[in-house]
Amino acid sequence: MALHEAARRNVLNFVSTVGQKYAAGRLLALFSACFICTHARVDPDLWGHLRFGLDTVASGHLPITDPYSFTQDVPWINHEWLSEVTLALSYRAGGMVGMLLRKAIVLGAAFLVLVHHTRSIHPQQRWWLLAAGIIGVAPAALTMRPQMWTLLFIPLLWHALNRRWLLAIPLLFALWANLHGGWIVGLGIGGLWLVGRVIDERSFRASLLEAVAVAAGLAATLVNPYGWRLWWFLLTTVRPSRAIGEWRPAWEQSDATAALLWAAIVLVIVMPTMVRRRASIAWAGALPVMWLGVMGLFVVRLVPLFGEVALLGLAGAWREPGGRVPDPAAAGPQTQDPPYKNPHRIIDAVAVAAICLTNLVSETRCLSIPADNWTPDLRAASALASPAAHGRLVLPFNWGEYAIWHFGPRLRVSIDGRRETVYSERTIDLQAAVEHGLAPGIEFLRATRPEYVWLATATGAPAAAWLKANGYRMDVETGESFIATREDVAPVTIAPPQSRCFP
Repeated sequence: MALHEAARRNVLNFVSTVGQKYAAGRLLALFSACFICTHARVDPDLWGHLRFGLDTVASGHLPITDPYSFTQDVPWINHEWLSEVTLALSYRAGGMVGMLLRKAIVLGAAFLVLVHHTRSIHPQQRWWLLAAGIIGVAPAALTMRPQMWTLLFIPLLWHALNRRWLLAIPLLFALWANLHGGWIVGLGIGGLWLVGRVIDERSFRASLLEAVAVAAGLAATLVNPYGWRLWWFLLTTVRPSRAIGEWRPAWEQSDATAALLWAAIVLVIVMPTMVRRRASIAWAGALPVMWLGVMGLFVVRLVPLFGEVALLGLAGAWREPGGRVPDPAAAGPQTQDPPYKNPHRIIDAVAVAAICLTNLVSETRCLSIPADNWTPDLRAASALASPAAHGRLVLPFNWGEYAIWHFGPRLRVSIDGRRETVYSERTIDLQAAVEHGLAPGIEFLRATRPEYVWLATATGAPAAAWLKANGYRMDVETGESFIATREDVAPVTIAPPQSRCFP
């Protein structure tokens, strides 16, 4: 009986310890961070980012003329070249494992900065705030796109401003400008932080050094292969009116994910802080949060950044007097017992290992191309895989970088996901007209007579009718898409479907 009672007490103590340490918020934050760091999704631009990065590594320079497109009509300003180089180097070093580890390192560093920034908040609130901030970045973090660098650099910028690591700010912006165009958002955050700091301190002098550092950061963005032309490119292309889904307002989205995440950030981070800690909110934190909160409704691509900045900007209102608050379950016996006797450490290790290994093992075996509305018709694509297919290929922009990776440069595309990077607005509109069979698009086909036209059946019926009547034959018709080949060009035929695994 004594042994039975001792065992029962040990079980109860274990459950009690776990209950104290692992509130739902902590588990949610931990699991979400591990999953987001090690899970990856294929997006329409991933093939292009990898291809262009490999080309840059191989050639040692950035081309102005694009070898993959036959309609390029503006100089190629590759504002994400350094991110593409890091992607290429990770791929060359370790294939899919290298690419996933790169993603895990960048996002893991971002989350560690968020964890460090919230260390002085009582655990009861801290983990829920962290969970909301981490989950909020998911739409931007689940892919391997260059925007992951902005998810890291925003917390680093915030940390540098608040810790007065001012010499780091110019270096931060110099790197940021070559990795991703999100440095413009960082500049807005820094500017609003400075305005808020002046209001908080009621003194311009209190933020003079920080203002100089942010100005130096802006100047440092000129340290790029294109100089001032990078500024002009971003100023003329980064705007809410872009005809791309993620640049449109929340109410125009077919998927409610962004709106739900925006609401969750407001409900879990913003509203509780305003209700319970209003008097402790600093303007330096509030102004960037207000700005990105409003802009996130008009441009859903900004919702993940709103999640990060809401956590960074409002965390200070939750800090306990006297600084850092230790986690109760991390104190006491933890400092005396070996790790294997600490239940929270065991659960940490098991949870992290299970999530990371599950993602890494499955995705390095096959990073699956989703059956999404942007996914190319892989059955029809098999016909273009033949080495005999050469020339110009008209297709929708979402399929462009897939075609560049698999068929370029023997097949040069009419449009791809780089859009304004290599195409003028006129060309973008013209190719959209081709895709939907509108009069300007038909005129483009009449004038250029490309060797191949590959369009979705749902939108390309008018173009298909014109092609059949004007010297093209339908070599491929799958129900999802068709490939029309000019009559003087050798036919293409369907082969076994292209792999559903990236690349």
